Amino acid sequence: MGKHILRLSIGFGLILILQFISCNKNDVNSPFTANMDSSTAAILNDPQTIRDNVNQIVLVPRVPTDEVWNLISGAIKENELKGTRFLIPIKGKSGLYPYFMNLNNYPDHHVVLGAFFARDFPNITYDSYVTMAIEPAQRVFYSGNITERTDRNGNRIFCFTIWHHVSDPAKTISRAEVEGVYAALKSLFTVGELQFDPFSKNQRDSMKNWGNTSVPIYNQDELINGYEAYTATEAYGTLKFLHLNTFDKGIISSSVDYREIIVIDSAPFDIIPVVSGIVTGTRQGELSHLNVRLANRHIANCHISDPFNSLKKWENRLVHLVLKKDTWEIENASQADAKNWWNRLKPEKADIPPADRDFDILTDISSIPVSGAAERSQSTRRFGSKATQLAILYNMIGNHYKMSGFAIPTAWYFDFMKNNGWNITLGNMNGFHSFEETINFWLTDDKFQNDIAYRAQRLKQMRESMIACRLDPALLSLLDKRISDVFGNHNIMLRMRSSSNAEDSIFFSGAGLYESKTACIADDLDTDEIGPSRGDPAEKNEKPIAAALIEVWASLWNTQAFEERSWYSINHRDAGMAILVNARVKDEKVNMVIFTGNPGMEDNRFLFNAQEGDVDTVRSFGGIYPEKTFVTVAQGEVTKIERVSFSNTGTYDLYLVSKEQIRDISSLLWKVARDYPVDFKIPDGYSLLWDTEWKITTDNRIIVKQIRPFLRANGKLTGQY
Repeated sequence: MGKHILRLSIGFGLILILQFISCNKNDVNSPFTANMDSSTAAILNDPQTIRDNVNQIVLVPRVPTDEVWNLISGAIKENELKGTRFLIPIKGKSGLYPYFMNLNNYPDHHVVLGAFFARDFPNITYDSYVTMAIEPAQRVFYSGNITERTDRNGNRIFCFTIWHHVSDPAKTISRAEVEGVYAALKSLFTVGELQFDPFSKNQRDSMKNWGNTSVPIYNQDELINGYEAYTATEAYGTLKFLHLNTFDKGIISSSVDYREIIVIDSAPFDIIPVVSGIVTGTRQGELSHLNVRLANRHIANCHISDPFNSLKKWENRLVHLVLKKDTWEIENASQADAKNWWNRLKPEKADIPPADRDFDILTDISSIPVSGAAERSQSTRRFGSKATQLAILYNMIGNHYKMSGFAIPTAWYFDFMKNNGWNITLGNMNGFHSFEETINFWLTDDKFQNDIAYRAQRLKQMRESMIACRLDPALLSLLDKRISDVFGNHNIMLRMRSSSNAEDSIFFSGAGLYESKTACIADDLDTDEIGPSRGDPAEKNEKPIAAALIEVWASLWNTQAFEERSWYSINHRDAGMAILVNARVKDEKVNMVIFTGNPGMEDNRFLFNAQEGDVDTVRSFGGIYPEKTFVTVAQGEVTKIERVSFSNTGTYDLYLVSKEQIRDISSLLWKVARDYPVDFKIPDGYSLLWDTEWKITTDNRIIVKQIRPFLRANGKLTGQY
């Protein structure tokens, strides 16, 4: 049985290619073997004929009706969006005509071109197709996707992309090219409104210089009318305008206080002082460190497009800002109402179990005692919250979700602080003082306690001095043996993850306060300090484990960590730093943060945030926001998956997490949320959520690396106005 391909010149000279079964074995693959006759012309106009032949249709020249769209549209790779691919040829560069693909039969352009247009494209490969599609000097055609989406109001829209050279801004698509492709598509695709989706940063940057255009632009910000609430509550304060570029590393570390509502042009990476509210000019990921920290503090937090213009008349005024789910309101405020609100902001004292200063045995995650409340409390004092809670979780799930690892107890941190120090003046005492003595003095020193700029400077200086110290050789020797026992060799890259007793608790999250580092002990044991790392030749410099450990210990005294603990009245002397040691997952495919409910409002759907590779899911700095999905789970079964947005750092038409993976994780997480032991009383007016972090490896293995409790305030604090 041979295949016969008909070129059907329909209407205005476009083509419909149908794949028919022929009894002639001498037939060859060619789109130019016959002209359309009247009987075949009816195919596009007869829905029944289309249905009967859908398995044979390869391409269509136009999409005039829902019937045709529904028959040819399929899932574009892993994103499960309903869509198709199109090709618009450049006149005179080939014998092609515009077409839309039936994705149910042929998912890739280069396969179609090689199979059915071999006369124009002999020996075509994927690489040569890409060159013809994206290189301006060699472009033969424009190609891209059309996907069906639903806007925030439930209206159906069709978004088209144009593939281009994403790594070279000089080669991005021009306004004239987009307008030309749009005009061609608009005449052929008449099912609904087409909108151009600028899927890359280069395209979005280029559009800033376009001026007016007749092409409708798809913009995720427009779908929310320029507003998005993260912690929908109210705030009182003086409205203060700031620019992110005035803050080091995108962190607001000073110049603001709890009596102010901050309006900033771009979402910061983090904010250290407590403020009454914050408005950002770029979107945030709901599960970013900034967002979670403000939700923990019950601080009003939202995105408003072009906030300086929107709020210009209120700048430097004392105002009452109300954030609702879908809209915001602002009015002048009285000093009395504002003072009452500020008094309510201060949280109750958060008690932490004092860190253990004596237990010093390096312990595998699987051997950390967690069988009862007393054991779990003791393990938290020895190994910190992160390691202990991961041990609890790993006792509840299958091995294929786990990472091997062990914990370095807090006793080693206290030993370091006691036996190492620096030359510093403490009051009237000049000379060498241990880091432990330094902390004890500062906690009673008026200047250190009352001057945030001085405090930040002193803490930075101490961290730098800590990092300059050497690690106890006895600990290095113990690490050498433990790493060999757990991981099998020295030449492995490890993640040294902070596991303080002052984080991941029900009343004190501490998300993002401390640091984790990558290291390889083989770099400590060799005889030189010259890179590359023995654990990864791609690392140009050595990554000694001794330096990494001390950097993680030093991060207990990061300025934002100190300020957050102080806000919750935590006794700093009780805080200690253990370290959780895992193998590094290199070239990860996806990283995710998943909550068992929305932390910003009363919504019990699971909330997935995902980013490609090692792009930080909890980072909002610079307008980076993740893929977002809501999942409804009932009795362990996923009943609904709602795709909300793509990551703006990846390809807009490809979802990072498949529906199968979402179902797998959600079912597991539902059981964890049901069975995870809770050793505390949930306060009235709050709901308990679980905040988890996951990775998907390049071989599609799903790994969970962290779990922490999260208290979500109910009622007015979550947008119920």
